[in-house]
Amino acid sequence: MIEEIRISDIGGISQAALSINSSFVVITGESGSGKSSLVRALEILSGARSQSTMIHGDSGEAEVVAVLADEDPLPGMAEEFQPQEGTTIVRRVLSRSGRSRAYWQGKPVPLSILSLAMAGQLRIQSQFAQLGLLDPQGQLDLLDGFGEIRIAAIRSELRAAVARGLDCERATSALREKKRQLETKLNQAQEILEKTKTLKLKEGEDHRWSRELAETENRIVEFSRLQDIAHQLCGVGSQAGVTEILEEILPGTEESFHGEDRNLWTASTERALASLQSLERLLTKSLQQVSLAELEERRERLEQRLGKMRQLQRMAKVESCGELIDYCERAEKELQWVVESGKEIERLQSESKEWRRKASSLALKLRTLRQETAEELSDRMNTYLADLAMENFRFCARVIPLDRIRSNGADEISFELLGKNNFRGPVNRIASGGELSRILLALQLCLPDDKMPKSLVFDEVEAGLGGRAALLAGLKLRDLSQRCQVLLVTHEAAIAALAGQHYVVRRDGNESAVFEIDGEERIEEIARMLAGDSQSQEARKHAEALLAGTNTAPIAVDDLHFDD
Repeated sequence: MIEEIRISDIGGISQAALSINSSFVVITGESGSGKSSLVRALEILSGARSQSTMIHGDSGEAEVVAVLADEDPLPGMAEEFQPQEGTTIVRRVLSRSGRSRAYWQGKPVPLSILSLAMAGQLRIQSQFAQLGLLDPQGQLDLLDGFGEIRIAAIRSELRAAVARGLDCERATSALREKKRQLETKLNQAQEILEKTKTLKLKEGEDHRWSRELAETENRIVEFSRLQDIAHQLCGVGSQAGVTEILEEILPGTEESFHGEDRNLWTASTERALASLQSLERLLTKSLQQVSLAELEERRERLEQRLGKMRQLQRMAKVESCGELIDYCERAEKELQWVVESGKEIERLQSESKEWRRKASSLALKLRTLRQETAEELSDRMNTYLADLAMENFRFCARVIPLDRIRSNGADEISFELLGKNNFRGPVNRIASGGELSRILLALQLCLPDDKMPKSLVFDEVEAGLGGRAALLAGLKLRDLSQRCQVLLVTHEAAIAALAGQHYVVRRDGNESAVFEIDGEERIEEIARMLAGDSQSQEARKHAEALLAGTNTAPIAVDDLHFDD
C-alpha cells in the first residue's frame, strides 16, 4: 500500500506531500480545485503515458514519488528491485522535451517494466477506466479472474495449445511457401543436373577443355600447312609437285655448263633433289603420324562439351564451371529438401490437428467452468447490488459460445441487467451513470483478493449517486478498504465522512495545494460539501453527526433511515 506521495509541478500542483496512514483515504475539494491533477500524478506513477502539457507552469520537469509498504516479493523482478525492509520507492520524472524517466528502488527502468511492476500495486478506477472494464474483453477477464485458479489453469493450458497449434500452422505455411518458391526456382534444375552429370564436370574443367581445344585447333592449322607444303613438293592427283618437275627438267642440263661449273652444277642438282626427297619423306612421315579426322573429331567433341557447359551455365545463371558445380550441389540438396519437406508438412499438419483437438477439448472445459463461474458471479453481484439499493435489478453474466477458438477460449461474456416486465440488456448500454457506478463497485467487491491491487484509486466513482445510494456505496468502499487500500476522490459528504484519513485540494489563482485535514477543518469541509457553506450551523451539525458515525460500530443497512 502507499505510505507517502510527493508531487512536484504536475498539473496545477507545484508541490504536495501526502503521508498516508489509513486504508481508506478521501480527497475532496471544490470543482476545478485540482483534484484531477492528483489523479493524473497517480496515473503517471502507475506507468501511464505522459505528455509535457501535464507539467506545471514554466517548469522544465515534473516529478511524482511514492513510498510503498510491501513485504511480498515482486514476481519476475531482479533482486535489486525487490522491497528493501518492506519498502519500495517508485519515481517518475517528466520533461519538457517529451521524454520521461522511471526509477524503481532508485534505479532507472523502462516504462514497460514500471507499468508491469505497478500493475499489482496501484490501479486507477476513473469513470473512463471503469467503462473499459465493461467491454467484451474486460468482462471476460473479470469473469475469469473471479473464477480464480480453476479457470486460470485451463486458460493457461488453452493458450499454450492454441499457440502450439498456430506455431504448427505457421510452420506448415512457411514450409509450403518455401517449397513452392524452390519448386519454381528449380524448375530447370533437374534437367541441368542430368545434363551436367553426363559431362562429368570437375573444378577447372572449362579452362582445361578450352586449352585442349586451342591446342587441337593449332595442330589442325599446322597439319593443314604441312599438308599444303607436301602437296607443293609431291603434287596432288595429276598435278606434278616441285620434286617431280625438277626430276624431269634437271637431267641433261649439266651439258650447258663447262669445266668446273658443270661439276658444280651436277653436284648441286643432285644435292637439291636429295634434299627435296628427304623433305618429302619427313613430311610424309609427319603427316602419317597424325590423323586430321581424329583432330577434327576431337575439336568437335571439345566444342560440343564447351557448348553444353556454357548452355548449362546460362540456364543456371552462373559464370564459370566452378559456379555450375556449386549450383548443382545446392540444387541437389534443395531438390532433396523439397522431397523430404512433404513428409515434414504431413507431420506438422498431423501435430496441428492434435493441438486443435486438444484446444477444442480445453475450450469446452473452460466454457463449462465459465458457465458455473458466471452463475456464482451473478449470485454474488446480486447480493452486493441489493446492498447498494439496486434490488429492482438482477445482474446476469451470460456466456456466449463462439464458433472459433481463440487463445482465451471460444466464448464471449455479456454482463446484462434484468428488470421488471422482462426488461433486459447489456449493462454498458442501459445502466444509468449511478447504476453503472454501483455495478462497477460491486464487480470490484466480487474479485478475489489475489486479483486486487495493493491500492485502488477511485475518481468520483459515486458520480450519479445521491442520498441512500451514495451512502451505501460509501459503506461498500469502506468494506473494500479492509481488503486493499482505497483512495477516493469524491464530492459526496456522506462517503467522505466514512474515510479514516481526509485530504482536501484548494486552489489559489493558478496554484493547487493539498492539505490533510482533521477535527474542525474536516467538519468545515464536510459542511461545505453538504451545503456549499462551511459556516452553515445546520450543515456543521450534520457534518459532525456524519463524522461521529464513523467512529461507532458499522451500521447495518436495514437499520438505516433516509429522507428522500
